[in-house]
Amino acid sequence: MTDYVLVIDDNADMRVMLANFFEEAGIPVDTAENGKDALEKMQANPPAAIILDVMMPVMDGLTLLTRLRSHPELTDTPVVILSAVAQEDQFKGLPNVVDVLRKGQIDIDILMATVERLGLGMGKSS
Repeated sequence: MTDYVLVIDDNADMRVMLANFFEEAGIPVDTAENGKDALEKMQANPPAAIILDVMMPVMDGLTLLTRLRSHPELTDTPVVILSAVAQEDQFKGLPNVVDVLRKGQIDIDILMATVERLGLGMGKSS
């Protein structure tokens, strides 16, 4: 799997909803329920983009962002943050973060525009 989006969220409903959105848009997608599982998947097969929840058990999103910097194959991977608090200023300065979306109020049009900006638009697959 190449040029895929990795959705990382401990909430199964959110993972399924976002995975379905990407699949319907013709974008390959994989999911992980925490940062530790995601890091293992990314090391085996780096994604083109990451959709990342901040608050998760095992390894949270901010810890995962820090760990990405120690893996050369992942350092440039763009990240869209999902946050229940949506404190954009807290996340915007972090490496790789290209957008911050408020969890629970995700605007699919904005998410799609972000994904298209990253070169993973509708129907594009490898």
